[in-house]
Amino acid sequence: MERIRITTYLQPSRWFFRMKTSEKHVLFFHIVFALVCVPVPMMNIINGGAHADNNVDFQEFM
Repeated sequence: MERIRITTYLQPSRWFFRMKTSEKHVLFFHIVFALVCVPVPMMNIINGGAHADNNVDFQEFM
């Protein structure tokens, strides 16, 4: 019974991606990678301000 539920869930998804790839003439993984967004970490390059050991006027640079 579990296999039937999984199959009924995955089949329309498979049809959708197959339709999109044929419509745009691209490969399947291009569409999937476009949907997945990996966050890019941001960090401070130079710290400054009133509590820093240097004389930079700005608090921080990204």
